[in-house]
Amino acid sequence: MINENYTENDITKYLNSLSASQNNLLKLYDEILKFDNKYYIPAVKKDTSQLLYWLAYLKKADNILEIGFGSGISAISIYYGYKDFKKFVSLERDNNRYVRGKQLFKKLNIKNIELIKIDAFNYFKENCDKYDLVFLDAVKKDYINYLELLKERMNTGALLICDNILFGDRVIKEDIEEKYKESVLKLKDFNEKLSLDKNFKTLFLPAGDGISISIKI
Repeated sequence: MINENYTENDITKYLNSLSASQNNLLKLYDEILKFDNKYYIPAVKKDTSQLLYWLAYLKKADNILEIGFGSGISAISIYYGYKDFKKFVSLERDNNRYVRGKQLFKKLNIKNIELIKIDAFNYFKENCDKYDLVFLDAVKKDYINYLELLKERMNTGALLICDNILFGDRVIKEDIEEKYKESVLKLKDFNEKLSLDKNFKTLFLPAGDGISISIKI
């Protein structure tokens, strides 16, 4: 429980200051967000970025898949956590984010992440690879459609990490804006099904906008 004299932001800033000496990721975070920033791009929170770094470091996955490149922070966090992967594919269907991502990788001299402009569901129709680590940060109402699909594409012991499972806390609110209702209902369905799925051991954490970490068993 956080002391009432301090905010969660104060605690996060202090803990991040301790982590900063361990890697360059926090120093890069703001630089990545500002790079070619012509339009709004959603990005994982700093604590989520750190968590991805450490999960990648601990897992040491050979084959990595990211669904939803976005700002690039998540891919780069995983990359900094473990650079000795055999294959790392990041999928992004938005052209502006894809073009910016290619430029960002060039600036940071990252050459071995394969950023592909494609809808993930179309990618799965063309590709049958299996993965050791999957990071899901796509359209929230689609999460439920990925669950069965990803089970078939993950090796035993693989990690499935899903971001935004709280969806701006909308999944726990009673009054939801009309435009978000479908996404919230499907995301709540996803969270429940993932929690009960016997193919995974899953931990749900309040980091960032909510994150789930599942081990394929």
